[in-house]
Amino acid sequence: MRHPFFLLVMALILNSCSKNIYKATDNKNIAIDGDASDWDLSDIQRVPDENLLYAVNRDKERLFVLVKSTDPQVSKKIQALGLTIWVDGKGKKKKRQGITYPISIAEDIFIKRIQQRKSGIGNRDFQQRNFLEDEQVLQHINENKNTVELTNFFDDSDEPFKFQLSELRIPIEAARKRAGQGELVIELAIPLNTIKKKKGKISIGLETGKLEFQRPGGSSGNFRPGLVGRRPGFRQRPVASNPQRREQFKELNTPIKHWEKVEID
Repeated sequence: MRHPFFLLVMALILNSCSKNIYKATDNKNIAIDGDASDWDLSDIQRVPDENLLYAVNRDKERLFVLVKSTDPQVSKKIQALGLTIWVDGKGKKKKRQGITYPISIAEDIFIKRIQQRKSGIGNRDFQQRNFLEDEQVLQHINENKNTVELTNFFDDSDEPFKFQLSELRIPIEAARKRAGQGELVIELAIPLNTIKKKKGKISIGLETGKLEFQRPGGSSGNFRPGLVGRRPGFRQRPVASNPQRREQFKELNTPIKHWEKVEID
């Protein structure tokens, strides 16, 4: 006869393992409109150690993904640097296919800073303002509300390609909505038949973007920011010399990453 303590330990292990499998419930009533009110609250989970919520649902043809932030700093991070939903049809944690939505506007932030300098407006004046309240930045966010980047949906290339939702040959849907107090809701619908090597369990990954800074050759001491090493940026001075601002930028530029194994059958 097995010792009761052994049985208790085994039960805890099995229970913890079962929690690692997220069950995508069948929900046909989800509209991709940036409104999370049609999601079942019991399906919504929190990313560990982050003020970011997510949920996964499905119907017979589509996989639905919800990402919701009620933290102004997390919402700012997503709108500035973008959010990628990774899909691994084998249920591992490999970035096999990705949908980036919203796309990053980070390059435009640096363009704006350069324009401010050239126009004679002090650097401090620009940096004290919330860039998400700047009219030009808000206009750019609005112009890209129907733009997505897809990775490895049409071929085996890891290079992301940018599309307008209306131009896609596959019926991917995406919507986002900002609300008061820094809330941001993002919804995606992904056709199940576009997920490669799909089995009974897949993995979904969430990852915010990141700016990488590389020091170019020479002794100028300037930095050249580029997005995740794949887009050239613009020459800038090193990030903030003020410790508080440097810490704020570090927090903004630290990616949020999370993977969840999802049962879809």
